[in-house]
Amino acid sequence: MREDRVDAAPVKRLVLIYAADFTLGGALRYAVERVRRRKDPCALCDITYEGLREGAAWKACRVAFPVPVDAAYRDQLTPAMAEAAGGAFPCILAEHADGRFTRRVGSAAIEACRDDPAPVDCLAGLLAPA
Repeated sequence: MREDRVDAAPVKRLVLIYAADFTLGGALRYAVERVRRRKDPCALCDITYEGLREGAAWKACRVAFPVPVDAAYRDQLTPAMAEAAGGAFPCILAEHADGRFTRRVGSAAIEACRDDPAPVDCLAGLLAPA
């Protein structure tokens, strides 16, 4: 389910926020959790990555999208991004032309895409302009 609201300011980019930290400690915690659970602890990582690299299906989708689609980890967020995310990860934020960030897609919707037979297509559908 998309969480965006009608907004007069156009979206200039989307930012995927992973439920992981971009540190050595974060990578180790992530690896241990993945082995322990046998499922990626971050649904967004599971959908967009193949091993340690961006997945080919996701990359093709991302580069074809009408606005830039960037990614960040929890520990890389600006204060404005952190406020829009509200501490719920993973999520996808929209950055508007006026510089504001709003939450576009929440973790429950991303988790549902992970379980979809075509997870990249599912995620792309959530990102499509309203």
